[in-house]
Amino acid sequence: LREASAWSFQGLSQQLREADFSARVTTSVQAAVQVAGLYPLSLTGGTVAPPLQDVPPQITGPELIWRSSRANSTTQITLSAEFLNSTDDIHAVLIVLPPNFRHEVKQLLDLSIFASGSPLVVADDQGSWIDTRSPGMLRILLAEGSTIAPGRQSFVFRVFIPGAMPAQNIWYLSFCWERSCDSPTAPSVLTSFALPGFNLGEIHPSTLIAGAPRRTASCRL
Repeated sequence: LREASAWSFQGLSQQLREADFSARVTTSVQAAVQVAGLYPLSLTGGTVAPPLQDVPPQITGPELIWRSSRANSTTQITLSAEFLNSTDDIHAVLIVLPPNFRHEVKQLLDLSIFASGSPLVVADDQGSWIDTRSPGMLRILLAEGSTIAPGRQSFVFRVFIPGAMPAQNIWYLSFCWERSCDSPTAPSVLTSFALPGFNLGEIHPSTLIAGAPRRTASCRL
């Protein structure tokens, strides 16, 4: 086998050095194309276009902040994340609470959006821009064609804390390509963060509300 391989390599090397090798290969290819019923395609001109750069959203630094953690009471929650680049790929923001928690968003004024740059442009001109039908989920719809600028985006609302913490004490903050996303594992989710929840009586180490430092733009709707 080794001798046969060496012989094949030597034979191929000799053919490559022959003057009419390229012409014979071209003729063989053309004959094979005709036998297969194919037609040769030749380009007589064209323009090279610059490649399109579709950079996915780069989101980092998710954070969960709570004001208090007493059982069977309401508290203010802040969920936030940092956008490192501008993006127009996101059309909805999905917030999923742990089991037995429920949000207290009854009207538009019950949700505030803060930003260290430009605030989110919600779809307030296209009907209801926030889905509050499920007590354990909030879905915020963004305006068509809107762009999220770099900076931290924060969502502030009140929730009811149950008498006992659930076994799966996880908060989800997801950013979706489609408005219909209803789960952190939905196919249209571009980025999803799972944040461990707090325990009863636990105090958050920060005394500031995430996303609401000085020189911030806010949108209370």
